[in-house]
Amino acid sequence: MAPNTVRIIKLAAALAVVAALAYGDDVARGPCSSRTTETVPNGRGLAASVRETSCSGNWGDDVMYFVFVHPAGLPNTRQDLVYRYTVNPEGYLEPPTVRWITPASLRISTGQSPPVTTTLQRTELRGTAIGYDFSL
Repeated sequence: MAPNTVRIIKLAAALAVVAALAYGDDVARGPCSSRTTETVPNGRGLAASVRETSCSGNWGDDVMYFVFVHPAGLPNTRQDLVYRYTVNPEGYLEPPTVRWITPASLRISTGQSPPVTTTLQRTELRGTAIGYDFSL
C-alpha cells in the first residue's frame, strides 16, 4: 500500500474515534458515576427517566444529563435516548425535570438557557411528542 494511503486510513480511523467519543457514546471518558434522578410513567406503558452522569479526568469535571423515553418497568437503552447535554460548569447544576402533558406529550425543562453542549435533542420517539423549556 502506498504511504499516503496508509496515512489517510490512519487519519480516518482517528477521526472516527473522535466522533464516537464526542457523539456516539453516552458518557465521557474517565472515571464516571451515574444515578437516575427521576422516572415518571405516562400511565400508558412508557416512562421518562433522567440520568445524571459525573465524570472526572476529561477537562476537569463533566456533568451530563440524559433523558430517556422507554417502556415502563424496563431499563433504558441508547435507542430510548431523547435528550443529552453537558451543563454549564459555572451555572445551574440541577437535573432537568420531565412532565407528561398527556400520555403522548412529554415536556423536558432545564434550569439553563440553553445548556452548554447539547449533543442529542429529539422531538419525537415512539409516538411521543417531546417539547423543551429552557428557562433560568
